[in-house]
Amino acid sequence: MTRTPSPTPSEVELLTSKGFMQRPKLRDLPKYLHRKYIVNWIIAIALIAITVVSFALHDQIVDWLKPFGDKVKALPAGWLIPVAFLIVLSFPPLFGHEFVAIICGVVWGLGPGFGIVALGTLLGEIANYFVFRFLCSARGEKLEKTNLKYGLLSYVVRREGFFRILMIRLSAIPPHFTTIIFGTVKMNFFIFLAAAILSLPRQFATVYLGVLAAEDKDKETKGQKIATIIVIVGTILMTILSMRYVNHKIDVAKPDFVYARRKERQAGVQAGDVERAGHAPASSVDVLLTPQPKPARLSDEVRMYSGSGVPQYSAPTYYVSPSGPPPRRH
Repeated sequence: MTRTPSPTPSEVELLTSKGFMQRPKLRDLPKYLHRKYIVNWIIAIALIAITVVSFALHDQIVDWLKPFGDKVKALPAGWLIPVAFLIVLSFPPLFGHEFVAIICGVVWGLGPGFGIVALGTLLGEIANYFVFRFLCSARGEKLEKTNLKYGLLSYVVRREGFFRILMIRLSAIPPHFTTIIFGTVKMNFFIFLAAAILSLPRQFATVYLGVLAAEDKDKETKGQKIATIIVIVGTILMTILSMRYVNHKIDVAKPDFVYARRKERQAGVQAGDVERAGHAPASSVDVLLTPQPKPARLSDEVRMYSGSGVPQYSAPTYYVSPSGPPPRRH
């Protein structure tokens, strides 16, 4: 019987951090400058550039899109075009939901625009759910073992009720990411559908921004200004409160999640010991003083996290045959 392996350095860092989406630390900056993060940097820079240009050329963009939007609106069932765009953009790593929602607000107005965005978002999330549930579940199981963040959120999703699932949908965690997890852990479809429908009001604020962009700011009434403030502040407040709730539940689940990973590694070590013992030849030395090899995927830096907060290397394990020690040499 081997003892439970110690937490790895990554697991120790997870246990000592707060929440799910931690702010990057300055000392970790060199790690993110590695070439494998080049694509991430390109995407981040492109998103920032698009955001800056959108704010700087806001009026020009609206004036340019309005004629195109009016032509689409005039088509028979033209509203299906943004719905199709929203469905396609629901699949990662694609993005642009917010941009389409703003266009819907500019062209169709608040009521019809929100209806179009809600329908496209819901159909896209449903398609995303079924694709990852039936085609990518094996990949999801692998990620649960190799990606701590993915595994932690999957662990929480499997053990939480409907209200907490809804809070995850309303939080700052990207909806496409949560839908992938809901699908790969094979969450009940109707629970997922109810949470997806109840989280649709998040799209209202984006459509409303499009409505405001199409209106003349000089003709904006006091009531409209108050409504704008209420919508924006309400959306931000809802996101912050739900994220705080989700972070609390994730922090509570972290010790059990890490302990479950440690027990899984222990089971792997014991299975390896049994296999090696069963295949040992009768003439072999009875006492094997060589430290046993570690199981697959077990980090070379497995450490023991002591109560003092200082990581220490754990001692190697040895296999001792029940037949006794070898004869002493004279």
